[in-house]
Amino acid sequence: MQASWKDYLLIALVLTPVGVLAIGLTVALDLGLRPWIGPWSVPVGVVGFLLAWAVGSAVALRALRRLAPVPPGEHAQTSREFARWKALTVVYRLGQGALAPLLPFFLTPWLSRLYGARIGADVQLSHGELRADTAA
Repeated sequence: MQASWKDYLLIALVLTPVGVLAIGLTVALDLGLRPWIGPWSVPVGVVGFLLAWAVGSAVALRALRRLAPVPPGEHAQTSREFARWKALTVVYRLGQGALAPLLPFFLTPWLSRLYGARIGADVQLSHGELRADTAA
């Protein structure tokens, strides 16, 4: 899978507003809370940035999926649908990666639903590595 400059441009167009929102919220939190929490403003700012990034990317992902959905099926690696799918995947992975360390494992289904997943009954999700049981 080869990435083109169009892929990077599309991802940058999606992530730039998310980053501006997250940085703006972090600065606002720092300026507003620094008098009360003092030296704890840095960790609170980091957590605020991660939360803002995660929620902003979830909103961007849902908007992209509504405005330009990727139709099901197979697509050539040079197609627009494949480029949109790559952009959606990058936004999803970065957003989920920002929020996953802050949430306990039992909220994994909620995190997946935040990004638009539909999860059926009797489904188990995990952040752990996938491995196949093999008989030696």
